[in-house]
Amino acid sequence: MAKEGYPFLFPLLLVAGLFFYSGMNWPGSLFLALALFIASFFRDPERLIPSDEAAIVSPADGKIVGIAAEPDQTTR
Repeated sequence: MAKEGYPFLFPLLLVAGLFFYSGMNWPGSLFLALALFIASFFRDPERLIPSDEAAIVSPADGKIVGIAAEPDQTTR
């Protein structure tokens, strides 16, 4: 799981644990389900980059730092 999700996950788990400890299973189940959703939302899977040099790979979680057009070599 990505570390950015921890501030959202831990409070939900704490509240779910408190509800379960106090015997209130329905609210505890709701908060546990929310915690599982947050954990799956902030998942950090291993990505395999293809070794094919012709493959186009897009960074799913990267950021765009610039867009530039290459000069057209065919119109000279």
